[in-house]
Amino acid sequence: MPIQSYNGFRRITNLAKIRIPATVTHALEPIKTDDQKVKDYGVELAASIIDSLLKAGISGFHICTLNLEKSVRLILERVGFIPSAASATAGKQQKSQLGNDPTHPNLSGAPAAAAATAAIAADTHLNPLIWKAPDSTHGHSESWDDFPNGRWGDARSPAFGDLDGYGASLKVEPAKALEMWKRPKNTEDISQLFVQFIQGKIPLLPWSEGSPLPETEAIQSKLVACNERGLWTVGSQPAVNGKPSTDPLVGWGPKGGYVYQKGFLELFVGPNEVEAMIQKLRTVSPWITFLAASRDGDIVTNTTGDVLEEQRKIAELKKVCGKKQSDLDSSAGVSSSTRNTPPPVCATPFVSKAGDELVEGPNALTWGVFPGKEIIQPTVIEKVSFLAWRDEAFEIWREWEHLYPKGSESRKLLHQIGHDYWLLNVVHNDYRNENGIWDIILS
Repeated sequence: MPIQSYNGFRRITNLAKIRIPATVTHALEPIKTDDQKVKDYGVELAASIIDSLLKAGISGFHICTLNLEKSVRLILERVGFIPSAASATAGKQQKSQLGNDPTHPNLSGAPAAAAATAAIAADTHLNPLIWKAPDSTHGHSESWDDFPNGRWGDARSPAFGDLDGYGASLKVEPAKALEMWKRPKNTEDISQLFVQFIQGKIPLLPWSEGSPLPETEAIQSKLVACNERGLWTVGSQPAVNGKPSTDPLVGWGPKGGYVYQKGFLELFVGPNEVEAMIQKLRTVSPWITFLAASRDGDIVTNTTGDVLEEQRKIAELKKVCGKKQSDLDSSAGVSSSTRNTPPPVCATPFVSKAGDELVEGPNALTWGVFPGKEIIQPTVIEKVSFLAWRDEAFEIWREWEHLYPKGSESRKLLHQIGHDYWLLNVVHNDYRNENGIWDIILS
């Protein structure tokens, strides 16, 4: 299984309880924030393993693509199982030209599939597919699926979704989790855990896979202020306007480029604050794009879209239907008489107010401009992926509560929070305004 990303590699090895050789750990540590270098190392590592096995007399191999075929192709080239892309292209160039020559009727240069692919490309605003001749080495723009998209990619990409396939889970052993997160008794204890994570005093939260990224340093004080107020942040990025791609905090990609980011924040908001927060966000539209969702299925947004189509896509991503509320309450040691929120309902309709003017679609959060390349947009937000993540984010509250005995104070607290709070996703669309999102959230 080629290493496609550092976080994905750590997640899979942790869940599978695989011991990582020290040589691999040492090789990845200095390059873990550079996706391209991590992929390149993954190719070389896999190829060297196959070389060793070949020398030992083993001739059959199974390689997992994880819907990202480029690394697998490069590995096969590296060990000599297939010709390199350059030699294959050169060898087929003449045949490809014949295929586009109308004097050769038996060689079609415009197959029917091209029309379908073109239709897909017309609808793929952020990462267009590029159809090539039928004998071309690749069938689409490699940059579209070079990297695992996770929840931040376009839902139409075959690389969309989590790589490990394990779904919602705590990425740490129970004993270690209890050591880090103790036994919270109230929301103030939860706030302190989030603050400690932002300040680097604890290495993980239930929703994280590692320490905050270096770019968090630029907004650390603001994140601390959010969490001290009970606005618990699970995702963020600072606004960036044309910083060099080599910038130590926010840079990414090859040298000589410039990177851009919209201010972004994702947080859990309490039931007593969510309505006021949503009303405040509505007043600054269209500079602000937001999505808010409860565990019960209620959704509020200031964008419009095809609700039925979105519901269909969400159903394809996840089969959403919860247990009976009585079962959930019983597992947490909570009686129905003490709950102050209505039971969850599967497939609750979208809650959207009339008059919204923002059209729903993938919203680019991060993009880069590099010499000799098209604009690269590795990070997007769209409603379908947010709602799929919503289910997982709230399920993690349940996983956390199960660390504690039934009827315990901590279990009751986490159960209540998981059912009462809302997940709020906020994007400030003016990437030139470094403080724009904070002026609104913290006002």
